[in-house]
Amino acid sequence: MGKDELIAGLKILCQIQQIDLELKDLQSKLDNIPLQISRWKDELENYKKEITENKKEIEKSTIETKEKEIELNSNQETLKKYNAQLYVVKTNKEYSSLLHEIEEIKRKNSHIEDDILESMETIDSKEKELKEKRKKSEELQEEFNRREKEEKGKEKDLNEKLAQKKNEREKVIVNTEQSLLAKYQRISKSKDGLAIVSLIGNCCGGCNVEIPRQTRNEIKLGSKTITCEGCGRILYCEESLK
Repeated sequence: MGKDELIAGLKILCQIQQIDLELKDLQSKLDNIPLQISRWKDELENYKKEITENKKEIEKSTIETKEKEIELNSNQETLKKYNAQLYVVKTNKEYSSLLHEIEEIKRKNSHIEDDILESMETIDSKEKELKEKRKKSEELQEEFNRREKEEKGKEKDLNEKLAQKKNEREKVIVNTEQSLLAKYQRISKSKDGLAIVSLIGNCCGGCNVEIPRQTRNEIKLGSKTITCEGCGRILYCEESLK
């Protein structure tokens, strides 16, 4: 490969690399869209789970309250029965025993009534909280729908740009010497897309290793393909490619 051919080839490689880096950026943005939508969806679903748990807590508290009310009513009936028996007992011992039972039931009822009141306050508080969460959930759903629509729009635009860049790359590759292209692709794969770099002062623009004077002169002459001994990337001199 002659000097002019090599310089032309290096220019094309720089074009290909620029396109490849843009393709990589576009693909990265594309890949991030479903991940971002998934994160938003998970946040929304987790909030909805909180609402479901809140409803279960209310249902549980409501059932427990009803059970306590049933127990309270049952105790009240027992109290009526014991109070009626006070007038028919025949001994002081029986009378005292009934009084003790009556007081014990009244004590239990007092605790049950306190529990019912506390449960009702808890239910009321949780119902208010549930109402607020449902409203917030609707707002979050609307926000999710809006964001998802925006991301889908971005996805469409990015796919169009990606297709254009791939088409542009195919057109450029046609004019590239195959052995030079193969070398570029091999290095690009191992160097995160950065296969060809310019000299920056006396150093490699990829790894900042200082390049020997003789090698720098050869790069500036553009007579052969030279790679950096430090990172293995193809080196070129910007002045030589102008």
